Amino acid sequence: MAIGMRTNAGAAGKRLGALGELVAKNVRIAVVDTAISLAEDAAEATPIDTGAAESAWNATPRRPDYISEHDKRASTSGASAVDAVVSRAESQLGKQQSVAVVTNGVTYIEDLNHGSSNQAPAGFVQQAVQMARARLKKLRVTKVGGGNIR
Repeated sequence: MAIGMRTNAGAAGKRLGALGELVAKNVRIAVVDTAISLAEDAAEATPIDTGAAESAWNATPRRPDYISEHDKRASTSGASAVDAVVSRAESQLGKQQSVAVVTNGVTYIEDLNHGSSNQAPAGFVQQAVQMARARLKKLRVTKVGGGNIR
């Protein structure tokens, strides 16, 4: 399962000059923040048996990097698994990206998302995506001079 996010803020930034470049930079930061939050929210909502599905959430720039249930990176569960997902995403994405992909490579993640476990409702991945979209819709330029988007 892969969820992709892409922005074309760079082209808009070039047309708008310095302000546009600032907006484009902050949009790339927002892409990273949103991808990390999406991976974290999805991991927290994922049903836990062995912990492999929970810790297999991954956020990477540009191309998917699927973590399967056989991967050593999918070996923790509970709070430590969510922390590992966030830490891995932060290190892989860096500070700015125009494209981010959130993935989970366990073979049964779609079954879990369709409600095969009573630990999470069907559609828990879509709920995490909706939370990410809601965060993005709230972005506003707050400081034109010094420059942040919130």
